[in-house]
Amino acid sequence: MAKRESSTFEYTDAVPYARLSRLVGVFLSEIGQFHKSKGLLREIRQLSEAKRWLEKALSIQTKHLGERHPDTLRSMNDLALTLQHLGQRSEAKELYEKTLTIRTYRDVG
Repeated sequence: MAKRESSTFEYTDAVPYARLSRLVGVFLSEIGQFHKSKGLLREIRQLSEAKRWLEKALSIQTKHLGERHPDTLRSMNDLALTLQHLGQRSEAKELYEKTLTIRTYRDVG
């Protein structure tokens, strides 16, 4: 069996990151319910961790799937939601707008 070069990247390599993105989205949904409870500091730490994973997933997806791919767009939206929950509203707004622009262009163009 031929050894696969480490620099070779295939679509199937990005699938785990797409799954991770969806799982983080579910995770954020659950955390949203926890927001008003006494564990706010713990939630912020979890959101910060989610943000780091989403940024990593988005970087990989953008590089290998492209900015217009549905999984990449889902990660962008999830990251924007995370930023919003962390109180980084201007960054979240920019990312929401970018995602919407790409989706609109992709669907129309």
